[in-house]
Amino acid sequence: MKSRIKTSLAVALLASTLLGGAVMAGHGGHGRAWGGAKAEQPVQERLGQHVEEGLARLELALVLTAEQKPAWAEFKQAIKAHTEQGLKQIGEHQAAGKPTTVVESLRIQETASRERAQGLADLRKIVETFYGKLGDAQKTVFDAESGSLLHHGRRAGRRS
Repeated sequence: MKSRIKTSLAVALLASTLLGGAVMAGHGGHGRAWGGAKAEQPVQERLGQHVEEGLARLELALVLTAEQKPAWAEFKQAIKAHTEQGLKQIGEHQAAGKPTTVVESLRIQETASRERAQGLADLRKIVETFYGKLGDAQKTVFDAESGSLLHHGRRAGRRS
């Protein structure tokens, strides 16, 4: 009797492990994250929609004055250009394929880290330019509402 229970438990554990692995593999190993293989839309389209929706929500939340509208238009255009550049880099990395050696993998990661650092510096400059044109109440709203837009889903202020 005990051996039947042990065998049944082993089979159930193996089946659940294999099923879980198959589910993760079906989603690119990342669940339903941005890069899931079974996603309805390519990552570029989904991220583009995310940015568009985030900008629209932020614009409504800020209640911009007529004097601030030109600064908003510049900010919006700069964010879109920044997003396009990031998507271009993602496409280039995907087109390059998987590295064949550890050294090549580390070189690619190092390059990607430099690109990310430069992108963050550029993003900070874009935000600082617009942020300086907001009133105190608008800055509070901007701080609260821009987190997922500027961090692409990461919670604002959270370090990971």
